[in-house]
Amino acid sequence: MMSDQVTTQRFCSRLPRFPPIESTMATRMKLKLKTVFVLYFMVSLLGLIYALMQLGQRCDCTEHDMPKDRTISRLRGELHRLQEQMRKLEATKQPNKQQAKPSLPTIFVITPTYSRLVQKAELTRLSQTFLHVPQLHWIVVEDSPHKTPLVTDLLIKSGLTYTHLHMPTAKDRKLQEGDPSWLKPRGVEQRNEGLRWLREDRRAQPGGDEQQGVVYFADDDNTYSLQIFEEMRSTQRVSVWPVGLVGGMKYERPVVEGGKVVRFHTGWRPSRPFPMDMAGFAVSLKLILANPEACFDGEAPMGFLESSLLQGLVTMDELEPKADNCSKVLVWHTRTEKPKMKREEALQAQGMGSDPGVESCRFGQSQRVTRVRGVSRAHSLTGGSPVLEHSHTHTHTQRQQQDIRGNLKKEKTVWEAGVQLRTEETDLRHRRTKDDNWQELQEDFCPELHPSPKVS
Repeated sequence: MMSDQVTTQRFCSRLPRFPPIESTMATRMKLKLKTVFVLYFMVSLLGLIYALMQLGQRCDCTEHDMPKDRTISRLRGELHRLQEQMRKLEATKQPNKQQAKPSLPTIFVITPTYSRLVQKAELTRLSQTFLHVPQLHWIVVEDSPHKTPLVTDLLIKSGLTYTHLHMPTAKDRKLQEGDPSWLKPRGVEQRNEGLRWLREDRRAQPGGDEQQGVVYFADDDNTYSLQIFEEMRSTQRVSVWPVGLVGGMKYERPVVEGGKVVRFHTGWRPSRPFPMDMAGFAVSLKLILANPEACFDGEAPMGFLESSLLQGLVTMDELEPKADNCSKVLVWHTRTEKPKMKREEALQAQGMGSDPGVESCRFGQSQRVTRVRGVSRAHSLTGGSPVLEHSHTHTHTQRQQQDIRGNLKKEKTVWEAGVQLRTEETDLRHRRTKDDNWQELQEDFCPELHPSPKVS
């Protein structure tokens, strides 16, 4: 029995050994998975390469885009047709709209002005108020034998529709140094020049006599609420309202009863025909044109200047009260304090006055002037809107400009020499001060070098 077992073991040991069936199956599965993974990786890589190659190439989508193009063309045609219909409707409605809403009446503001230290400040403030008023024409009349460069330059840059005129005041009507402001009427010739230009200009325009407009006399130092211009725009003949800070009172105003002006609240001579300030009324343009002789009387007694114009145009019963039946103050008779120039005069005495070339006689932009029916139109070379001016008002001649420039150069040379002299004097004074200080220090800390003088 033992021998049979030994024989069997020897026989089995001589037989070839094979791996188990389970391990063989596992190995085969691993090989298949590796093959599948490699194939998947290769296919993905090829797909990625193909996608990258297709980037930037134009796709032939003609078949898909054709329906969209047809739709877009059809919609564009409908839009064009609707736009044409809208234009036709607007063209038919435009005349009706213009008839229903007439154009805004123009406010012609006549402002007399004269050369002084605060002139540019006054005109700048006033022009920036007028910029907020629609349909306004500013007529500036200088008390000067010619138009000054300062005012010319200011008007060009103002952005307003304006007319620049000049008319000097007669010598016998000018206030002298030290005269009170109320002694003689001021701005008479300038206001009358503005009225004269307005009449001539309107006559030269087709249908100018029938133009809707208002004439207002605005001094350059007053203060105006924007509301006052909308109040006066509807003037039929002469409209009136209160004025603040005038005649030594808080305000002067027309007294209204039953919608009519019956008297005036004023502190000085209420018996005058129209005891009111120049800023307290406006006149219809048609009324001005219908009365060509109406103007201000320079020989009128003190306080009667306004009455000299209004007496020939209207009666008290015809006055039109504005500003809520003359119960609101919308304009003030303010005045700018006269600047004190003591230090300036002292510097001028030392040859160090302010540079005369600053803000004094600068020339505005050059203009070209074309004549039309006795009226010249000045066009700014920078492309600004045309500006009307009477044919006899011109800018400086070339010779006058050269003379003024020459005088300016001389004054500037004197001014620069004074500055140089003053600088040298200041440096010399500083050096002397340093020498004196050094002398005192030496005497204090080194008395042996500077013995005090003996007193005999």
